[in-house]
Amino acid sequence: ADSPLLQNMTVFPRGVRHADDEALSALSKSPYTGELRLIDFEGGFPSFEGIQSLFASSGLEKLEELRLDHGNLPALPALKHPSIRRLNLSENEITDLSTFCRGSDLPNLRFLDLSGNRLTKGVIRQLLESKAFPKLESLNLSQNEIGSEGLIDLANEPGLESLHELGLVGCGVNTTVYLNWENSQKLQHLKELFLLSYDEESAAKTAGYYALRR
Repeated sequence: ADSPLLQNMTVFPRGVRHADDEALSALSKSPYTGELRLIDFEGGFPSFEGIQSLFASSGLEKLEELRLDHGNLPALPALKHPSIRRLNLSENEITDLSTFCRGSDLPNLRFLDLSGNRLTKGVIRQLLESKAFPKLESLNLSQNEIGSEGLIDLANEPGLESLHELGLVGCGVNTTVYLNWENSQKLQHLKELFLLSYDEESAAKTAGYYALRR
């Protein structure tokens, strides 16, 4: 019979929910492991060791999506996995990405959500300069305190040139800065750029959002 811990994670045909470190140990011994496409911790607060041991498991070769959102993670360990395409790290307390950016190897990562954290301009620059995510197409940095000066600086980062979608909703900047981003040569390849204006008049006209579509 399957472990009760594994059952508590709500196993379904393509994934697992409500996982923690103890449950991950049971997961590694389950016949479901080799077929998993999704693992969702749903605020289960795994440790760094638990996350790293999960990625080191040889039985997760089909894993495509990992959700570590709505936890209390202040930073991230280095992650290495050949098939992960989506990584959701939103609504945590992340202030440091140095180890994650320096030691990770996620060659097929397409979508990275870091919204609702505590990332600064310098931390985001580390992310854009990293070679760990060569196929990254969609990056959500919304609800981080980047500020107008930080956003102007980041508009010139070479790491933006591979992106097709970029989210910067609620980053605390004004309409003028957004217009500069829309005209940036680094962003001419973007298909979608999501921005939120704090200028009341402009926000009223656009329902709060700019969506640049090409």
